[in-house]
Formats: sequence, structure tokens, C-alpha cells
Amino acid sequence: MPSLIAQVAVVAVTATAAVTASLAEASREVTPSVSISECTDEHHPAPLQIIDGLELSSGTHKFPSKTGIGACWTSSALHLTYDAGTDKFLRNDYRTCNSETYNQEVVELFISARQPRVVAAGDNNAVAPKVDYVTRYLEVEVTPQDTLYVAHIHNPYGNGTDKKNTLIDCGLSGIDHRTELNSDEDYYVANLTIPWSTINGHNSDAVDHSAVGAAAGDRYLGNFFRVMMAHNVSMCEPDTCFYGAWSPTLAVPPQFHISKLFGEIKLV
Repeated sequence: MPSLIAQVAVVAVTATAAVTASLAEASREVTPSVSISECTDEHHPAPLQIIDGLELSSGTHKFPSKTGIGACWTSSALHLTYDAGTDKFLRNDYRTCNSETYNQEVVELFISARQPRVVAAGDNNAVAPKVDYVTRYLEVEVTPQDTLYVAHIHNPYGNGTDKKNTLIDCGLSGIDHRTELNSDEDYYVANLTIPWSTINGHNSDAVDHSAVGAAAGDRYLGNFFRVMMAHNVSMCEPDTCFYGAWSPTLAVPPQFHISKLFGEIKLV
């Protein structure tokens, strides 16, 4: 989410983000984890709910609107559904691929490439020690109006300092997306199908890039987010919009790019 909020001057970010990340790491004892089941029908995937509600990204309160996230996986793609309820504005004015969708209402996924396994003698299921944090991951956003944003992120310090976004053409990303907007009942449902080749197919931390599919036992690091307006504005700010996260980043003002606090996403 490279918004004005996240993109403050580098000098300020270096000082503030480092302190924020340090405090955040000290404040959370348990890394959240979620398991995603294989789709029962590869041709007609039906994601099952994996997350029922978000917290404010600051970690101080529950996100004020019902947000359900469903997921399932096939060998070729990750299938996601965001059920974004109680949204009286349903506003995002950006209509072009990779425009600044993060400035208004949006749902987001940050996900690393598959994390490596180390096979120990006599134990084919041995898993490598967890990395402290990932510095490269995929960012996917979709608006209530079904505008897509896709980028590979390089976040060298895990706290947003010197972060670089490499945009991916939406048509070439392979991502299928469809948003169902219900303005009468103030909610939208965003459906995403993200190929594993898009998730795994970039220069990530200690990943075997030759294997771009998926299998039970695979493990990723990532986070799920939502931005929702409290007031009808053209540019979200901390006092006009709510910033929700599955794994709170604990940053004030809101900063989503704290990969040191990503949760664990496991395929089962």
C-alpha cells in the first residue's frame, strides 16, 4: 500500500519505521497462522472461510466492519474471496490497472514466494528454520469497482524503508478478478484467482524458482488487509479511513509494509 501515509521522507521513515518495527516485534508473542485447504473441485473452486474479521492495523481494536476471507488452492492457483461488509461509501475512483487504488477503499493481499524446505536425513518432511522476515513479496489489491493493482515488492529492511514496487501489467499477471458490488446493502465481494507462477515467479528470499506450482505442506508468509472510509474522501488518511489487517502491523500512523509481522499461510 504505497500511499502518502506510507511514503514519507526516507529520513523520517528510517528513524520511525525502525523504532516501530522494533516495538512491534517486542509486542507480539505469537505469529498468526492460517491453513488453506485444497479446492474440492479444481474446475469450480469454492473457497472456504479462513478468516472471520480483521483488526485495526494498529492492533488497538477490532476493524469496525465485518470482513470475511475465504480461500482454497489448486496446483495452479490460489483462490481468494473477500466478503467486505458494512461499507456505506463503496468508493474507489481509480479505474486504471496499477493506478493509486490504495488511496481509497480496497482489499489487499501481501504474500511471499513459497518458503524453502530442508530435507534432513531420514525425514522427508523436515522444514527449514523460519526466516526472520521476507524482503520480497507480491502485493495484490482490488477495489469495489474491480480495478486491480499488482506489484512485486522489495522491502529490504522489512519495515517499508527504501521499499521498491515493480508493477506487473494486470493483463500479463494471469490474475482473474471479479467484484460483486451491492450498493443497496452496502457490501462487496471480491474474487481473485492468483497463479502460483505469479506468486513464486520472482526473485524472492531463498526460494526454488523452478517449482512454481503448489502442494500440501507448502508454507508462505503474508498478510490480508482492507481499507474502508469512515468519511467520504478523495484521499484516505488515518483520521478519515479505517485500516484493517489480519496480522496487525502495530504501526501508527498505518503502515502495511511491515513484513517482520507477516503471518504464516499454510497449504493443507
